[in-house]
Amino acid sequence: DLLDMILLVADMQEFEEDLQSPCEGLVIESYMDSLKGPIATLIIEKGILNAKDIIATNSSLARIKSLQNFKGEIIDKAYPAQPVVVLGFEKVPGVGEKFKSYTTTDIANNHIKIEDQKRSINNTVINVEPDQKVLNIILKGDVFGSIEAIEGMLKSLPQDRIILRILKVEVGDINETDVKLAEMSKALIIGFRVKIMPAVSMLRR
Repeated sequence: DLLDMILLVADMQEFEEDLQSPCEGLVIESYMDSLKGPIATLIIEKGILNAKDIIATNSSLARIKSLQNFKGEIIDKAYPAQPVVVLGFEKVPGVGEKFKSYTTTDIANNHIKIEDQKRSINNTVINVEPDQKVLNIILKGDVFGSIEAIEGMLKSLPQDRIILRILKVEVGDINETDVKLAEMSKALIIGFRVKIMPAVSMLRR
């Protein structure tokens, strides 16, 4: 279960109580709650995580609205090797992503922008033979476990004739940004247990 996973990660990472450094840690669970929005369970590797802190992974920023311990109790701060549930992410972060605390949202957003550019370069540079075609794909799902499974299945398919290039993997409903990216890149949007936001329906008209 989740507690066993937390203990295993803590043991593998050999956490030490470094309380002076900026807070860093790992996302071990994440999902989209229909009422509360993106929710992530983090485990802290070093530093102290405080309520109202600004943190970011490679894909998502959070102005922390709430910190909860594994009992669901509201807490003011969390320490190394302590699991904590965080509300306040702008979108669902990926399981396994590292997070770090930042002094301002501008610095945090700059970190995300740099990582986006790296991913964009990696997605752009592919070798295509004359007899091959490229199919761009955008994956959206209700939880990361589902879309990671779909992504793995797609990557395992034979790509002798058609190369599958996954441009975006994200938890949440299909939104206007997804549709615009699909139009620009001529991509196929695959949604698993997600809805199409009303703004998208208006855009399609």
